[in-house]
Amino acid sequence: YDLKEIASKIIDWHEKAIWTATWRVFDVWFTTIKWISILQDIFNNKDFEALYYLKNEASEESNWNWWLMRILPLLFIIKWKDINTQFNKIWEVSALTHWHIRSAISCLIYIKLAEYLLKWDDKFIAYKNTQKDINNFLINSNIEKNEIIIFSRIIDNDIYKYEINDIKSSWYVIDTLEASLYIFLNTDTYKDSIIESVKLWWDTD
Repeated sequence: YDLKEIASKIIDWHEKAIWTATWRVFDVWFTTIKWISILQDIFNNKDFEALYYLKNEASEESNWNWWLMRILPLLFIIKWKDINTQFNKIWEVSALTHWHIRSAISCLIYIKLAEYLLKWDDKFIAYKNTQKDINNFLINSNIEKNEIIIFSRIIDNDIYKYEINDIKSSWYVIDTLEASLYIFLNTDTYKDSIIESVKLWWDTD
């Protein structure tokens, strides 16, 4: 685990197109460019300690789905650790470009579900266990109530029981998380999950 190395790869992705399928970077929005430019400034100034404090720059603007689509490999670093340790690492990483705690909590939910699936739990059991873990974490971490409420459809209710018309599909991290959980829990094959994703029509991220 090397936060500096992760940050450098983000810069290389943007500047050199590393790890892209066609060696071409596309669909990079202005705010993402702005966040990456902040990383570039940190590297230019060699102020690498600043990477660990980006989460203190919390802004609701930074709640896109960028890290939700990229956080999964971190599971293999933080699996089986206590949830507070997991969250701290997740927030360090997600705050490299998306500073807000909401993005970090979204990534934690995603990672916890994956962790239970790694134990070969049934997906609905994994979801129930994730709900319990996250609910306890949110209560015991003194996180603001207005942030906790935002996750109520996932944590306090069963997101897969909603009507499909109640599921949004956009770049917003909560919409993407709800949509991905809804589709995962309501389909049994990769093919079906892709078809259901397309039915959400707006943004298939």
